[in-house]
Amino acid sequence: MATSCESMSMSADSIEGAAVAAGQELHAFYMDTCQQMGVKADPNVIKVLQGQRTQEVTCLDFQSNFLGMTGMGVLLQCLTQCPRLEELSFENNYLKPEMVPPLVKAVRRMVSLTSLNLANNNNLGFSAAKLLLQMVKTNKRIVDLDLDGTGIVPATKDLIYKHLAENASSAQYWASLNASGSPTKKSANGAHVPTPPKSQPAASARPQASGSPVETEKTQNTEAEEDDLEPKESKYPGYKDPPDADALQKTVQDNAGTNLGLRESVKGGESRTISLHAQLIERNRNNYTQLVQRHDGVDGQMNNFDEEYTTPGVYHGYTAEQLIKEVNLSLSEADLVQFGEKYGVGTEKVDRLLDIPPMLEEMGRLDTVPGRAEVLEDKIKMCTFLDPHYLSSEMTLQSYRLVHSRLIDPKYVFMNIRDLEDEKADLMEQRENWNHQRDHALATGAIGVGEGYHMMSLDTQEKLFKLMVKRVNILKDMKGQQHLSKEAQVILEKSAVMLEECRNETQATISRVEEDIKKVEAELVVRQKAFDDTKREFEMTQLMTRERIAENVRKQNEIFDGIGIRFQELEKLGEEHQKEVEEYLKERAKFDDAESLLREFEDVLAIHKHNLSCISVVAEKTTSITDDFAKYFASTPGSIQKKAEYCWKETEKMTKDEQIQTLTVFEKYMLDIGELLYKKEKRVTEIERMRRNNTFSVEMCTEVLDPNAAKYEEQGKEMDYQKEQMEDKVQALRERADAACEIFQEIEDALNEMGYKFVHPKILMAEIMVDGTAHIMERKRQIYETEQQYIDADDEDLGQSVSQLEVAKMSQSFRDLPRLSTPNTNSPKKGVSFAKKQGNLVFD
Repeated sequence: MATSCESMSMSADSIEGAAVAAGQELHAFYMDTCQQMGVKADPNVIKVLQGQRTQEVTCLDFQSNFLGMTGMGVLLQCLTQCPRLEELSFENNYLKPEMVPPLVKAVRRMVSLTSLNLANNNNLGFSAAKLLLQMVKTNKRIVDLDLDGTGIVPATKDLIYKHLAENASSAQYWASLNASGSPTKKSANGAHVPTPPKSQPAASARPQASGSPVETEKTQNTEAEEDDLEPKESKYPGYKDPPDADALQKTVQDNAGTNLGLRESVKGGESRTISLHAQLIERNRNNYTQLVQRHDGVDGQMNNFDEEYTTPGVYHGYTAEQLIKEVNLSLSEADLVQFGEKYGVGTEKVDRLLDIPPMLEEMGRLDTVPGRAEVLEDKIKMCTFLDPHYLSSEMTLQSYRLVHSRLIDPKYVFMNIRDLEDEKADLMEQRENWNHQRDHALATGAIGVGEGYHMMSLDTQEKLFKLMVKRVNILKDMKGQQHLSKEAQVILEKSAVMLEECRNETQATISRVEEDIKKVEAELVVRQKAFDDTKREFEMTQLMTRERIAENVRKQNEIFDGIGIRFQELEKLGEEHQKEVEEYLKERAKFDDAESLLREFEDVLAIHKHNLSCISVVAEKTTSITDDFAKYFASTPGSIQKKAEYCWKETEKMTKDEQIQTLTVFEKYMLDIGELLYKKEKRVTEIERMRRNNTFSVEMCTEVLDPNAAKYEEQGKEMDYQKEQMEDKVQALRERADAACEIFQEIEDALNEMGYKFVHPKILMAEIMVDGTAHIMERKRQIYETEQQYIDADDEDLGQSVSQLEVAKMSQSFRDLPRLSTPNTNSPKKGVSFAKKQGNLVFD
């Protein structure tokens, strides 16, 4: 069988090269090795190795696999290719003594192995014990070897445990352990403990908790090391990062070394005590005195254990993520990162927010110059760190420019008025020139030319009127102020929506932060209470254990009075004594675990609570600045109104003069339009009258044998064209007058408001048109009266002709009718009755 193991060892190098090169999973590597060695692969072993890789596995448990010699050899050969394997268990595998040599040989090649479990293999015996003792002596990495139920005598196990304790505190072990990166190991009794220090034990990072039953001098000298656990500067100024895990683990390692030494010292003393129990049975009362001394020594070690035990002795790696999950906090780690990016700007930048209100106040003053306003805007931007505040800082300059607009600046207004003086004078001169030429043309009978000059005069007067209105608007800012106010209102509404969203978001953040602070404070109370309960239980256990140990010692002393007949009871009590010590050490480990967890929780909670408070403080300050921005924008319309009132005060007199002058220009303009308008309207009426006469003439041509019907029809078409053209001109004049009235409306309101009495030019224009219409109607009336005389004469002639005709018909004599060549001398017209009339009937 040894030859088989040696043949397996000979091929180790080739197998190792294959494992590293292929990077196989461990179960596949085991199966390949079995195939190479001609051994059947164990399904249970494959199940254990499933999912593990040679370069990554750290712990393997082959409990109750009942490995044979051949299978054990192949498995060990594979395990030597696992450089990070730290814990290995062959518990309850019916290992035989001949399996121990290849096991010990393989362990030498497992460079990271620190824990080996051989418990409940009860056939190992003395030969295996010698090899295992030699292994722990020469291999300082091994600190945990479980030999319970192996058949190895207690004395030999005690010796092995002694060397394990030495290995645990040796510099070689810790140096190799730190190089392997292992976070935790097992003690000699199988309990997990944190990684100890590199060489010398160090003091605790924190003194013993208040109310602890024992405080030592070492814990009083550890305050200088507390700085190692202080959080580093966060990437977000004002924030605190979680406790430095590396520093905390180092402190736990330091403390664990001390605690492990104390624990092993107690266990070693207790082991030696049990050994003395065995010797006492052999040596009888000769060892009684020594046993009493041992008991005293153990009691002293127990006292020393409690006094020198340092905390924290267990590292849980408690994180903010655990805190959030366990306490069911509203803000996740992602939320904290997001809020850290948003609000974690540092105390200095948050304090700069307080500089914004006075700068807003200065920018809102009317005497602040533009250059200073731009500087203030840049400074406000530098003080902000939220996007809504930054955008609001840009809007402050926009609002400032509206308040200080030239449209409501008297100096600028006066300059614009002066710029329009020359244009005003030119237009007035052009108007007089066109009026002069119009009057001259009309006087010389050139009516068409005069009408053209009249239209040019109206065009010039329209320009002059609009110029005057423009001057008035410049002075009074009738629309400019409204425009500025409208823009200010737009900025106000836009900023209000943006700042309200910012305010709501900030308030929501504060609410969630305050809710989480309440939760973590409540959770701290709960955990502190739970720890207090654990502490009371431990103190009770401590007290009861000491009482039981004291009672045990007392009973032993009583037994020693009758030692000859009570050796068996003494041995049983010695075992109970050992169990009590071991149970006490376990309870101490539990208590240390609970205390370390609470302290880590407190550290994480304190930093988390600080960060939440930081967010809350910054959010409250940003809310204040949000309100300051809103207040500034709300004051802008009022500032514009105030500046406009000041500008009006400076320009009021000039504005009123300009409005009166505009009234004069507008009146002249409207009267000229009215004069031309009523003439063209009456001309349309005259054309319509002439067209009716023309139509009558055309209709009469057949009856009167007038050959000019075609000529009359052409004249009618010409009249229709002239009427259409004239109606278009009349409509254009009406629209021009209406547009001018609309433009004049604001000036009319302003004149009425200041109490200036005047007759609206449109009324004067209507008066002229009515007077002209009345004159024409009078002229029409005269014409119609003359026409009526002609009609009456014709009626009289017709009556005479009818009478003569009736007489002739009755007498049947044509001599009763007048001669055709002799006109009726009683008619006021030539050719009465049957006499032939001369010329056209319509125009006679």
